[in-house]
Amino acid sequence: MHDLFYLSLCLIPFVTCLWLYPLMKRQFAAEVNDNGKISTIDGLRGVAATAVIVHHGILMTNLFVDSHWEINAGYVADFSSLVHRVLTQLGSFGVTVFFMITGYLFWTKALKNGVGQVSVFYRRRLFRLVPMYLVAVTGVYLLSSVIGFTERMDAHYLVKSLSSWLSFGFIKGETLTDHKPGWLILCGVFWTLAIEIKFYVLFPLLASRFAQGRPRLGALAWTVVVLLLLHWSAVISSVQFSILFAFICGMMTATLQTFPGFCAETAAINRRPWLKTLMGIVALAAIGLGFYLFDFAYNGLAVLLIGLFFIITATGNDLWGLLNARPLRFSGLISYSTYLLHGLVLSASFTWVYPRLGAMAALGIAFVGVIVLSALSYLKIEKPFMALGHRKPEACSGQTQGGPSYLER
Repeated sequence: MHDLFYLSLCLIPFVTCLWLYPLMKRQFAAEVNDNGKISTIDGLRGVAATAVIVHHGILMTNLFVDSHWEINAGYVADFSSLVHRVLTQLGSFGVTVFFMITGYLFWTKALKNGVGQVSVFYRRRLFRLVPMYLVAVTGVYLLSSVIGFTERMDAHYLVKSLSSWLSFGFIKGETLTDHKPGWLILCGVFWTLAIEIKFYVLFPLLASRFAQGRPRLGALAWTVVVLLLLHWSAVISSVQFSILFAFICGMMTATLQTFPGFCAETAAINRRPWLKTLMGIVALAAIGLGFYLFDFAYNGLAVLLIGLFFIITATGNDLWGLLNARPLRFSGLISYSTYLLHGLVLSASFTWVYPRLGAMAALGIAFVGVIVLSALSYLKIEKPFMALGHRKPEACSGQTQGGPSYLER
């Protein structure tokens, strides 16, 4: 019963969104609306972000309780192997969905409007990613200083550590404290930012080559074949193949939606309740099968199953209204802050709450804290900088400017 209660704490991020959104719905009214053509995407973001923070919450608990950064420890050690497998895959599942969303949204934009000016594209990406990234890095140093810097800290080590933490995940962050959680103070999430940066670098070239004129679904399919050959030849690893395949699944979904016949069929399915229900069951069954078969989603077949789930939901199946629920879409809107800050909140909570009130209190407080903090950081940091990134040069003369489009959030 004690262990089951611990697992029930994993629902706290959802419950917090249910509680917090009504209190903040006025501030989020412009974003959380029912007019978006791909309104399920924010819901998917919310699911992905929650999966990641729950996964890392359990890992952080086990790190402080049992000194092991693994799922099969602590309160869940006595559960079945299936529970361990599900909890282990939550993190990689969430990250894979994020990669699919990135591929889908940017490819949709490229197919509809092209890349536009490359300088404008990169400026918007800069204002979208960097401000919260710098906030997270600042938080790493502030929290580490309060916990106690490592004995190795001197001017040379400070410069070395800054070069790693400011590398956008291309270099593993140096350990800043000799106490728990060490270098895991952010739960090691920056590596995915490095992957996103690589995609952004390649995106203008890919879009200009493959997204102009008639959409080339075949080119994407052949890309998968080439990646498979490279994987089977041991040129790229299973993880590398899976990540690239995730982006391509999102891009394929966007490409399919340019075909009138495909759009007509999916619209017809979504208009018929029994067919929509059937496809919802198929989507959840695909996810369930993936969790049953694999420990991690960084596997070609696992990504394919998640891709099936993604294409069904991204084309309008909201899973009986779940993905269009405003609290879940609210969770998706703040997901970038949630992703970057949850490690800091977990680290702080387990450093100070755990010794006094225990692991369950520390985990519950952290889950509530990260949602509240993420909502505030979205309003005060993310949203203003996104608007600044979308200002045109003539904005200085006082002309009215629009905010970021749905596809660019």
